[in-house]
Amino acid sequence: MTRTVLILLHAFIATGAIPAGVLYVTDPSTGGPLDSDPAWLDGSPFADFLVPGLFLALVIGAGNLAAVAGQARQQGYAAYASMACGVVLATWIVVQASIVPFNPGFHPAFFLIGLAMVALGYAQMQRQSSPEGQMRART
Repeated sequence: MTRTVLILLHAFIATGAIPAGVLYVTDPSTGGPLDSDPAWLDGSPFADFLVPGLFLALVIGAGNLAAVAGQARQQGYAAYASMACGVVLATWIVVQASIVPFNPGFHPAFFLIGLAMVALGYAQMQRQSSPEGQMRART
């Protein structure tokens, strides 16, 4: 059940982050159809949405896609990948909320998704390292 929930969470994040990141990279001024206000970046280290778009697509999007693959194939690194993706997502949301206007629906929800990834990945790691989990891995 944990693996299924993690696959769904990672797939949800990847399917949103990759296209949004690509839109910001192809139109760094506003993200094209995303119509982001360039004034949101005032006071930030970014002149436009290019670097945030690259980070969104390559680190958050592709990272979560890799976590989906690891979870689906039940790779030994999958729990760690899930925790790492969760930490990156939660950190991204905190940084984003400090730069752009706070969105009371979006920011808390995605922060909680990041925390859920960390918690579920940790639980998965603990089960895998237990004697019962090691027995199941051998069979």
